[in-house]
Amino acid sequence: MSTTDRMNPSVLFGGDYFCATSGCELHVREGDSGVQGHGNWAVRADGSFASRSRYGEAMLCDVCGRQWLLRQRVS
Repeated sequence: MSTTDRMNPSVLFGGDYFCATSGCELHVREGDSGVQGHGNWAVRADGSFASRSRYGEAMLCDVCGRQWLLRQRVS
C-alpha cells in the first residue's frame, strides 16, 4: 500500500482514520483492534454499511458527512 498517493480516497493509510470525527464509532484506522481490511466501506456495530467521502478537508463517514453538510447550511 502506497502512502504517497493521498489523493486516492479508496485506500486507508496506516495513520488515516476511516472517519475523521473523533467521537464516531468509525474513527478507526487499519490495524486497530477489530478492524479488518481497508477501503471506502465499513460495517457499523448495528450491522449497517457505511461509506465515506471527502467533506471540505476531512474524510467523513455518511452520518458525520450529513451532519457536516447540515452545519454548512446553517452557517
